[in-house]
Parts: sequence; structure tokens; C-alpha cells
Amino acid sequence: MSGAHAPPRTRRGLIVPDALGWLVLGLAALVAPTIGGVAGLGAGVVMLPAIAWVVGVQATVAVLTVAMVLGNLSRAWFSRGDIEGRVVGAFLARAVPTGIAGAMLYTRVEAE
Repeated sequence: MSGAHAPPRTRRGLIVPDALGWLVLGLAALVAPTIGGVAGLGAGVVMLPAIAWVVGVQATVAVLTVAMVLGNLSRAWFSRGDIEGRVVGAFLARAVPTGIAGAMLYTRVEAE
């Protein structure tokens, strides 16, 4: 996603958004869970363009991955009594190889 937003500053190798970037992320963080709660999914999809605009495409994957893993772990913890091991096993048997393939493809994406 391209726009007029300046590239983020870096401090000690970390990406630091400016005030406009923080505002965009804050607004998206308010809107995304609302849409996700109403629709039942999609909060990450709503956050994706905002994060990419603020920190760049390559950093977006890492930022969104951490957020989604934490959210899914908390959801799994609170629903742990309803989790069926066979379903989880079948899902992981497909998700892990395709996740590895996606990560390998991602490493070949060039920075903007």
C-alpha cells in the first residue's frame, strides 16, 4: 500500500512510528475488533493495511503475526474445554507445512 506517509524512523534497529502512524494504528485498533466481533472474523485483515502503511510491508508480517498468535492463544485458553484434539491435529497437519512454505516465499519478497 503506497501513500504519502513518510517511512518510519528506526531506533536501535526498531521501527518507531511517528504521531500520525500511532493515530492510524490506534483508530484501526478500535475499528478492527468491532468489525471482527460483528462479523466473527477479519480483525487481522482490517489491521493489515494500517500496519503496512505505518511500518512497511515486511515488518507488517512480524507485527501482525505476534498480535494474531497472542489473540489466538488467549482464545484457545478460554475455550480449552471445547477443543477437540483430532480436529486440531488435522488442522496442524495442513497448516504447518503451508505455513513453512509461506514463510519461505516471504523471505524472497523484496523490500519496497
